[in-house]
Amino acid sequence: MNPVADPGELATLFRLDPETHVYGLADLEEPYWSASNWYRNGDAAVGLISTGNDWVTGYAMSGVDPKGSLRLFGEVHSQLPPATWVTGPIGLSEYIGSRRAITPKGLHWRMILDGPDRLDPDRGVVPLSGSDVDAVRDLHSSDPGQTFWHPRMLDRNPYVGIWEGDRLVASAGTHVASGTYGVAAIGAVITRPSHRGQGLATAVLSTLCRLLRGRYATIGLNVEVANSPAVALYDGLGFRRAFQYEEVELL
Repeated sequence: MNPVADPGELATLFRLDPETHVYGLADLEEPYWSASNWYRNGDAAVGLISTGNDWVTGYAMSGVDPKGSLRLFGEVHSQLPPATWVTGPIGLSEYIGSRRAITPKGLHWRMILDGPDRLDPDRGVVPLSGSDVDAVRDLHSSDPGQTFWHPRMLDRNPYVGIWEGDRLVASAGTHVASGTYGVAAIGAVITRPSHRGQGLATAVLSTLCRLLRGRYATIGLNVEVANSPAVALYDGLGFRRAFQYEEVELL
């Protein structure tokens, strides 16, 4: 196990498979790199990612050496505190669960946008920024835990929403993005429960995808395999099911 001091070393490895490493590549840039720890053993690499304060996650994704990445993560997981979420290859919950208490979070699809040809008109979708944080927080409070978001997302990368009067009723954001490596990951897609079934998620996603499409070559998102309505939505917008992986929460 070797600590990695140069992000370029990991970039060379991850750029061979950008669909797997949409998040990994973006995490090689600031503010994540200097607040995180990365380790490598051959083609296996794992990261303990932090923004420097309250958001920590474990990264063990690998399309080349998944077993090696699991073994490597098994050597460093003790550095992560309880309540940390970890993404990794299928087998993650079994491997880490034999070494530490966890809550499995199920199988997920990594989906990749193949083309903008099926994107709908924007239907009044507008950009959001840091000044809209209270409205976004209120929207997410309408269905707690439905999807992950962080206030910093509003300041760093494209984030869009639909208003009804002074109330936000749908939004979609960008978890991470890197112009250097040409990758972006969509997240925080949510519609207020009282407004579902009206095509608002399709509208915010379509607009966000168009914004990202001109800037990044690889655009991905993550969705639970069991969330059939969301998977169908992304299928309909031109996303391809690239591969499955696991998430767990460390206890």
